[in-house]
Amino acid sequence: MKLRTVIEEFDIESKIDYSQSYVSLGSCFSAEIGNMMKERKFDTLVNPFGTVYNPSSICELIRLSLRGEMPASDTYLQKDDAQVNFKFHSDIKGLTKEELEHSIQASLTNVGERLKSSNWLFLTFGTAFVYKRIKNNDIVANCHKRPSKEFDRVLLPVQEIVGEVSEAIAMIRAENPDLKVLFTVSPVRHVRDTLEKNSLSKSILRVAVEQLISTHSKCFYFPSYEIMMDDLRDYRFYKEDMIHPTKQAVKYIWDAFLNALASKTIMSQISEVEKINAGLSHRPFNPNTESHRKFLKKLLAKIETFNVEGLDFTDEIKQIEIALEEI
Repeated sequence: MKLRTVIEEFDIESKIDYSQSYVSLGSCFSAEIGNMMKERKFDTLVNPFGTVYNPSSICELIRLSLRGEMPASDTYLQKDDAQVNFKFHSDIKGLTKEELEHSIQASLTNVGERLKSSNWLFLTFGTAFVYKRIKNNDIVANCHKRPSKEFDRVLLPVQEIVGEVSEAIAMIRAENPDLKVLFTVSPVRHVRDTLEKNSLSKSILRVAVEQLISTHSKCFYFPSYEIMMDDLRDYRFYKEDMIHPTKQAVKYIWDAFLNALASKTIMSQISEVEKINAGLSHRPFNPNTESHRKFLKKLLAKIETFNVEGLDFTDEIKQIEIALEEI
């Protein structure tokens, strides 16, 4: 008897490995997967603009990054004791406008450089709804808790999303023609839009992505949304808010991600990195013992003999050497 609707195993022809570099942009789910990559020592830049939910704002930030431009002066505002910007998440802030401008410029420059050289761009779209400032019809990435009367909420049409994302891909590939793009639709439901409107929004995103991967080469779709909605459809896979996936659910989706994108060799290398990470996070009851010294020496030898192109354990080796000196 079948008691679940399991997503069938699938394979994405282009594979990840440690010799490649990655940029992950978009909703909070892009941070979940991006951070899983970083923790396993993949060279990954994760949400440098903070969480950005809608594809139009993501594409605007990509354009600014590649053109070396800054957001308009009227996008800066005061929020509580900090300066923020309508084009960025509230994580991107400064005590003064000058401090924020410096932070934004550094982020945009970093992303521009990474997009020109990275092998993969992961784009996670959260919603097709955008908020436009009534005063100038400008789309914002974040309303920063300004009064709702200052904004109009608009549902982006499929063709507008396809057009903006296509332009962004073309801009990147003018500098980096071999870039591969992996699209996902965030499995996190936007219930403040109402469940009915959330379904409409996710459907628009899914249709837009399907058109994009049909139109552009080296573009792929990973079904994180379908895995969460159709496979993990039990509330035990959701946090207390009944919206966000639990760690167990994220791990399940991560495993599906690896099955689709990693070869058996890379899976084996990831397993070794996870073992090394476990050793590095070990906290002995008494660190000043001979047994702990032997443990560290063994871990150090394991790292030094684990030679994989693109893997850099320089910081970890220094960490172990300092710990050994203190024993």
